[in-house]
Amino acid sequence: MTIMTTKSTTKLNKLSKGDHACFLYNDLKEYRKFSVDFIIEGLLNNEMVHCTIEEYPKELLIQDLIDQNIDIEYFIDTGQLVISSIKDIYYGNQGFHPDDTIKYCINNFDKVKTKKFHGIRGLGEMLFALDGRQESIDKLIEYEINYGLQVMPIYTNHQYLCIYNKNLFPSSVLKEIIKAHDVVIDGTRLTKPNPYFKDPHKHLKEYQNEKSLKKYFYLDKVNNISPISHEDEKAIKDFNILKHILSATGDGVWEWDVLSNQIYFNQCFYDITGYKKKEIEGDAHNIKEFIHSEDIAEFIKKVNKCKNNEIQHIEYEIRVVTKEGEILWFIVKGTPITKDENGQVVKIVGIFNNITESKNTKIELSTVLRATADAILVIDSKEQVLHYNEKFLAMFEISESLLENKEGILVTEYIRNMFADPTMIIDIKEKNVQNNKEILDIIQLKDGRIIERFYKPFYLYSRERCHAYGFRDISERKRAEKLEQEIILKQKELKEVRKYERLKTEIFSTISHELKTPLNIILGTTQLLSYKRKQGELNEESQQDRYIHIMRQNCYRLLRLINNLIDINKLDSGFMKLELKNYNIVSMIENITLSIVEYVESKNITLIFDTDVEEKIMAFDGDKIERVLLNLLSNAVKFTEEKGEIFVNIYDKGEHIIISVKDTGVGIPVEMQKKVFERFSQVESPFSRIAEGSGIGLSLVKSIVELHGGNIILKSEYGKGSEFIINLPVTKVNNDRIVNNRDPIKGEENIERIHIEFSDIYS
Repeated sequence: MTIMTTKSTTKLNKLSKGDHACFLYNDLKEYRKFSVDFIIEGLLNNEMVHCTIEEYPKELLIQDLIDQNIDIEYFIDTGQLVISSIKDIYYGNQGFHPDDTIKYCINNFDKVKTKKFHGIRGLGEMLFALDGRQESIDKLIEYEINYGLQVMPIYTNHQYLCIYNKNLFPSSVLKEIIKAHDVVIDGTRLTKPNPYFKDPHKHLKEYQNEKSLKKYFYLDKVNNISPISHEDEKAIKDFNILKHILSATGDGVWEWDVLSNQIYFNQCFYDITGYKKKEIEGDAHNIKEFIHSEDIAEFIKKVNKCKNNEIQHIEYEIRVVTKEGEILWFIVKGTPITKDENGQVVKIVGIFNNITESKNTKIELSTVLRATADAILVIDSKEQVLHYNEKFLAMFEISESLLENKEGILVTEYIRNMFADPTMIIDIKEKNVQNNKEILDIIQLKDGRIIERFYKPFYLYSRERCHAYGFRDISERKRAEKLEQEIILKQKELKEVRKYERLKTEIFSTISHELKTPLNIILGTTQLLSYKRKQGELNEESQQDRYIHIMRQNCYRLLRLINNLIDINKLDSGFMKLELKNYNIVSMIENITLSIVEYVESKNITLIFDTDVEEKIMAFDGDKIERVLLNLLSNAVKFTEEKGEIFVNIYDKGEHIIISVKDTGVGIPVEMQKKVFERFSQVESPFSRIAEGSGIGLSLVKSIVELHGGNIILKSEYGKGSEFIINLPVTKVNNDRIVNNRDPIKGEENIERIHIEFSDIYS
């Protein structure tokens, strides 16, 4: 909820409580401005505001209040603002009756006082009398006179503003209406008091009706009653009226005659305490019958100080014991209202204000504050300490003597020195709380403690902003969280170490196997050649070529392993770079495929190339893409049986090019498909014994494709074959030259590449 004040151009401070005023206006704009200011002033003073309107539409009034930043929903929901129509208030079943309407108002105001508003403020249009009948005008004037006579003297904290459109009422009627009010506002000109009341005797001559004359004279008298704090003798004469007025507030009224030492109470006090008048009224010593024994001495002490002119006002919390034994809390207020010729106090009057409900709430709050595990501090808008608990004192090592000053600024300054970051202090001036948002944050003290702080702004009595803080020491929790994070980090590090240990083991296992196998073959072949030569059995060239082929094949195998390991190291260290040039990728893939047709067909396998585009110029590293394709084809040949088929296809997708290598081989089990691109991962298959590998190739393939900004996926069904699909983005390097693709791989260097990539396929 947001409540903001509005700048008023009308000097409303001249219209005070107890005023029965009439407002005369020419146009709705003038009426709207004055009424909105009048209503807002009442709301911000925590007064109940009752509007009875018709010419000023309810929807327009609500919008005007919203435009002044008034939270209209809040005030209507709490009952502080009531907007009614004329028919709801002024008309009964039989039409308008002044006495009935006045009774309605009094009953309504009696209900209002239980809601603890600071006053009542009314605003009403008087259009109901404009029905063309003189009788209605007469009733209106009668109502205005009786309202001022019967309502205003009872509710001194009440002011009422009657609204009249000067263009609708005849001047003769307006003159009579003005006479019924003690304050007149003509446009924005405020006249107080009503000029008609300056000379009551002159005013009497204008009315010949004796009944009306008495009413007006009495009304003039009531409007000039002085407050009870006035030392004039008139206040004593009118005290009986004053007691009647105060009774309407629901407070007990007391009067202490110092000379006779007699004390008197009003009926409200007896109703609250349950005593009868004869039981406690009279001798002042009777107060011992109902004032709590622990409070009586202090109360008498304050009364004596007031009698001796040591203090001018009594205000003290006491406990009153009712006749039923119930203990009620009151704020006793008293003021001397008259003194003798020597200046000695002869009479003190005051009230007993029942605060039992708020006191019990405060006691309950104190109980809650003591029971909570958090440190609590509540400060009002003036930086005064309202509430705190012992845990707050203990947490910040604050003495109660510091808080006895009730100045929050001292407390915050004290705490400031304990914060590791002084800007994190709870100084309410440094906090942006305009949106009434709760704040939860973490602060650290200089001694190392970590505190969780909760802040919440709230309104006291609907208008005074207060600030509540809760503090919780979460040092142990933070230490536990830190330890938990450290454990998680250590576990993660341990997992990584184990992963690298496993990887290292796999690397050494792979290297030892991949190096040892071809070396043993080469060594065995050389030993066999040496033996055959000594025995003279190397006469046939075919035999020599066969042994040389075996050694060369295993040398290729070693070279392939070394190349792969070097490339892995380059990838890990970030040194593998692409040499991008603009090629026709279709020709490149076709040439590589054609270069191994003869070799594949020698395995009794059919190799088929197809494309949906004849030319696609794009930037890529020719050597590395060639290596990728040869690796995929090598795998396809390795795991495809005789009479099987291998398909190489290219699909143009505009901004992407798709390269597919598909075979009708043994396929890959589902559980192994996620691992094929991992380093040193090998798929178990019926051919693994005759077609072993290092498990590095597909990992490199994936890395090279990703370096090009593409991706590779696998589709496979065990027993039916596999398909590797490469998706490459179509880009070009910043030059217009297109590199001619190499001829189909025929040269020694290109044949060498095929032998290296196909080295782990045994003939």
